[in-house]
Amino acid sequence: MEEKIEVWLVDLDQHTKDEEFYFSILSDEEKARALRFVTKQLTSRYVISQGALRTILGKYTNQKVEYTFGPYKKPYLANSSLQFNLSHSHDKALIAISDEEVGVDIEKINRQVLEKNLETSLLSEQELKIFESIPLDVRPEVFYFAWTNKEALLKLAGVGLYKPMTEFQVLLHHSDSPSMILFEDKQYYVKSFRPWPEFIAAVATAKQHFDLAYKTFAK
Repeated sequence: MEEKIEVWLVDLDQHTKDEEFYFSILSDEEKARALRFVTKQLTSRYVISQGALRTILGKYTNQKVEYTFGPYKKPYLANSSLQFNLSHSHDKALIAISDEEVGVDIEKINRQVLEKNLETSLLSEQELKIFESIPLDVRPEVFYFAWTNKEALLKLAGVGLYKPMTEFQVLLHHSDSPSMILFEDKQYYVKSFRPWPEFIAAVATAKQHFDLAYKTFAK
């Protein structure tokens, strides 16, 4: 049976007028974290992304949103089996909702990213050999393609950055179909997409067959 994953697209800077409301529905811990950001813009985007998540989850469950947390701090709903994951980058956020465990990641493309040699902390030795054979002009997109695939998978597994990305491999090219990734002796599936022109994103699940349904968030 094909799994349906709903992916909510949130343009964070379009919801600043509702920031006070979103702040009011955050937990005490989330409010404290919001106030620790060094700029007002970072605070605003954090508050709106977390507030949008709580608003969306509330619509699905018709209950007050309360979280429990896995061993590596991945959040789960305390009063529902519904699964979710949030990712944000700059002024955009994605929220994935599913009946099964799910991971999502979004990154804004920075064409100068490779000047910092970040690929050595992302790619395995075998991936690096393939990467170095790719034309220079397309390497930034390939880098972000790999990054979002790996990040979405780690978030699905609930281990975050506790697992080095260099220890597993992904495909280094785009595919219209979900690609299989072997991670800790289990098979997972990841699909990449472009939610906005300058962003690359990926969704990960344990189901081989799944359909992505895109929705635009509005309060």
